[in-house]
Amino acid sequence: MAKIRIWHASRDPYHCAFRLIRLLLGYKEGSLAFDRLRLIDMFFLYPVLLHGVSMPRPVKNKFQTLNIRGSQRFSSGSRASCPGAGSAPLSGGRCFSACRSWILMPERLGSGTAVLNVDAVPSDIRARADAKEKEEPGLCEFLTGDLSSIPLTGRDGLYRRAGVTKWDRLS
Repeated sequence: MAKIRIWHASRDPYHCAFRLIRLLLGYKEGSLAFDRLRLIDMFFLYPVLLHGVSMPRPVKNKFQTLNIRGSQRFSSGSRASCPGAGSAPLSGGRCFSACRSWILMPERLGSGTAVLNVDAVPSDIRARADAKEKEEPGLCEFLTGDLSSIPLTGRDGLYRRAGVTKWDRLS
């Protein structure tokens, strides 16, 4: 019987690194807390889950323009939907910090913040990120802009709106 290897983007450190580069290139503020990055990465990886997020009307209107379609193959709740998805960006961040080219600023990792060293991103990776953004227009911008404008915690926070319980969070 042949051996079967199962691959998924959420467990691939190279795919994770590429997603982090794409997200951080699109983020206008310059630095992004890993807690927010984990959640945004989960929605970047599984955009159909955004249909289950309660959003303020202006954010919801922007989301609807993205025309994200797909069957709701996952059950409700992020833990059941994609177990361990929240840990993928963190492992990618550790991979980056160990990288000689210092794609992420290592001095900021200790404070739980991801800051992309744009000059260290190879030009071919940047070109691929730009090409991918043209293939999937708007999703990265929505996640790093509109969705990121919602506070993470609190009564109307993104954790609560997305149905992320305290057990789902890593920190």
